[in-house]
Amino acid sequence: MKFIDLNSMSDEERIPYIKEVFSNKYTEASKKHHDIQSLIKLNNNSRPNPLNEIALEGVWGLNLILKYNKKLNYLVVCPDYIKTAEAQSLIDASYTRGAKLYFVSKKTFDYLSEEKNPQGVITVFYMNEGSYDDIDPAKPLVVLDGLEIHGNIGTILRTLDALAIYDVVFINRKVRINHPKLVRSSLGSFLNMNIIDTSFDELYKYLQENGYTIYLTDTDAKAIYMDIEYNDKACFVIGSEKYGISLPWYEKQYEMIKIPMNGDCDSLNVSIATSIILYDYMMRYKR
Repeated sequence: MKFIDLNSMSDEERIPYIKEVFSNKYTEASKKHHDIQSLIKLNNNSRPNPLNEIALEGVWGLNLILKYNKKLNYLVVCPDYIKTAEAQSLIDASYTRGAKLYFVSKKTFDYLSEEKNPQGVITVFYMNEGSYDDIDPAKPLVVLDGLEIHGNIGTILRTLDALAIYDVVFINRKVRINHPKLVRSSLGSFLNMNIIDTSFDELYKYLQENGYTIYLTDTDAKAIYMDIEYNDKACFVIGSEKYGISLPWYEKQYEMIKIPMNGDCDSLNVSIATSIILYDYMMRYKR
């Protein structure tokens, strides 16, 4: 089906048109509907999430979800905000892939939305679990040890995506990986990541068995990151904003690196520091 741009239509023309286009494909839903209530609890992080569901708002997000072939659950759509052919096409493609469509009122959607300029669609889908088997040995492995701020983690994931590094491991995890704040701050880059949530012991065993050299990013290090000659298989450990890298790493074999600080501050924001070190590594070794 060919979809048309609806920006020139008035609300009185556009809303009935969209409902006609998707007739027999959607269900009208209020805020009391069980899936809408489930979405509210998912956004508020107030319910268990054993199926690893994620809610992502916007046309850009839905585009990425379909691009990376994530399993869809349902879409919440507000006809008042649907104005482009792209939005209609993506909604239709989602329905074709098995997603339920719920049409809601502007009032209900505004309650659900966290955007200043909503695009009229929120997608609830399932995130795949990461796997050691999918790790690319030709790229560095990045370990996030106890990070606590969603925005920092999201920014790090954006950096990894920019460098085409797709493997990241969480240990001592303090955040919900599919939290909406992390999802938004990563600008969807997490969708293409192999994200592994594991323990120190399991991760260290993997690193030893696969020949990784462990590099701890530590302000107490003597070696400056630019002066290091890295080994072929590098694992970079990034510590928490408050407590740094956890103690078990210092009981194993490792090398420490730091970013020189010439002013009064003794460290950089963790996401900025991670970007500096990884860009240097990739530009020198993985062009």
